[in-house]
Amino acid sequence: MEYGLSCFLDVLVHPYDSLGLQLHRDRTFLGSMMGSLEAWLLLRSLRTLHLRIPRQSESATILASWLQAVSLTPMGQYYDGVPGGVVVKVWHSSLQGKDSRGFDPKQQLTGGWNPTFAMLLEKLEYASHFPHLLKYFVPATSLGGVESLVEHRLQSDPGADPRLVRLSIGVEEVEDLKADLRQALAQVVKAVLFSHPGDFTPVCTTELGEVARRAPDFEKRGVKVIGISANGLEDHHKWIQDINEYGGKVGPTDVQFPIIADPDRKISTLYDMLDAQDATNRDAKGLPFTIRTVFIIDPKKVIRLTLSYPASTGRNFDEIIRVIDSLQIGDKHRVTTPVNWKKGDDVIVHPTVTNEEAKTLFPEFTIHKCSYSLTVFSPSGKLVQIEHALAAVSQGTTSLGIKASNGIVIATEKKTSSILIDDSMLDKVAVICPNIGIVYSGMGPDFRVLISKARKSAQAYWKVYGEYPPTRVLTQEIATVMQQATQSGGVRPYGVSLLVAGWDSNRGPTLYQVDPSGSFWAWKASAIGKNMVNAKTFLEKRYSDDISLEDAIHTALLTLKEGFEGQMTEKTIEIGVVTVPSISDLEVGKIGGETGRPKPTFRKLTEEEVRDYLAL
Repeated sequence: MEYGLSCFLDVLVHPYDSLGLQLHRDRTFLGSMMGSLEAWLLLRSLRTLHLRIPRQSESATILASWLQAVSLTPMGQYYDGVPGGVVVKVWHSSLQGKDSRGFDPKQQLTGGWNPTFAMLLEKLEYASHFPHLLKYFVPATSLGGVESLVEHRLQSDPGADPRLVRLSIGVEEVEDLKADLRQALAQVVKAVLFSHPGDFTPVCTTELGEVARRAPDFEKRGVKVIGISANGLEDHHKWIQDINEYGGKVGPTDVQFPIIADPDRKISTLYDMLDAQDATNRDAKGLPFTIRTVFIIDPKKVIRLTLSYPASTGRNFDEIIRVIDSLQIGDKHRVTTPVNWKKGDDVIVHPTVTNEEAKTLFPEFTIHKCSYSLTVFSPSGKLVQIEHALAAVSQGTTSLGIKASNGIVIATEKKTSSILIDDSMLDKVAVICPNIGIVYSGMGPDFRVLISKARKSAQAYWKVYGEYPPTRVLTQEIATVMQQATQSGGVRPYGVSLLVAGWDSNRGPTLYQVDPSGSFWAWKASAIGKNMVNAKTFLEKRYSDDISLEDAIHTALLTLKEGFEGQMTEKTIEIGVVTVPSISDLEVGKIGGETGRPKPTFRKLTEEEVRDYLAL
């Protein structure tokens, strides 16, 4: 039989009678006062047994369930303020369930679950430091009683897993105990590492004094601080005395954080902290000193921030603490922080959080009218920036295209914002190559860029194949350029929609519409811009497959007139037409033919021609 302590009865159990007699004599000689104290403690324990056992059992069950959820949280994520990957497993009777033998704890522990449980932490250093970071739990080598206790199992059982920690839950408030466990688990895995050129340097002395005075700021954030300096341990001990003495002039200063001795620069080299630029920043042996570097390292041992100061400039620890606050709130709540953010200011919901999720996570969140992300889809499966680009198109002047039996017509409004503008320099209908023309609605500068790219592509096609590209091929080239702008960093979609009209020997006259997303379709008739809905409705009523080119021009003018503001003149309307070439025109245009260049099948109507059509 081994020694044991019955925690709920406060009775010592011994292995044999002779030892019991010895213990009885020792207790007697200790005096009546000690005997009276033990008797009182035993009496108190027995009288409160029926009150505290259910409370302790309930608290332990709540905490075990909470820690179980923590253990299931992936590394890099947080659960209720605790980083994932710290707690590996939790053992408690409430979590056990029926085993292979049919044993069911629920049937055996009908009066409540046991108030003790165990948990396995990820690393040995976590388990060894954890008991000493707790405030309500008292480090112990045995469990039980009315107060909360914590045991690093290795201390009492050398054969146990060194990562194992056991907890005994007392009568304290369960939320207080949970908060204590939360801060300890967060604190055990975080660190700030900062380097110093050398001991007794004036700037470094002021910095370490500031860190010591701000120890409570780091502690309440669960952050451990460690310094590194290019000197030996003996110098460090003397330097700490100097730091405390000098820092006392500013406020109470007591350096309690560790400082790594790195006289051979091994660690500094690994962290790339040596000053390679300033040749004068070297010690007597010619070894370079470290620059003032700060590393913030998260629970996954990932460096989240590297901040380097020149040797002549002291660090700003307000900024370092601000970054820690930003990283912690971002990891916990899936947010990012804007420029000059301070704790308590508004934050930005992370782009990966959908609006529906945000309603649950952040009930009072607001939506900015613009989205700055091109690569994140909305819950409806759309890219918000493309929606904004389509809105720019809808604010543009109306443009339309109609495919006839013997050609195509494209037309648009051409208005200026001032009578002082020379409208002869404005072109909304453009020629790409002899067989293809194009019109747009939306932003003129974007159209100009796309026209340039389209013309270059058409000339490259001619150089290779000896003919101008089919309408579909060129349309696809333009659409590809527009699509690429929707998935590239640092750019925006093109704010235009296009109507591309052309003729080629393969498909004859064809009309395509291209939108900011890069999508394109073939149309018999279509409209884009401000009045496109009414224009399409009008075209649907008047269009027929056998419509002639002349009738198509008149229909285009009537359609534009439906939503036109002001008077339609040859100055405010622009028209382009595609005609079907004759066989003789095709022969003349072949390479080796009379001209070697195809006769243009697309052209813009002159102002006189437009005036004549308006007069009819």
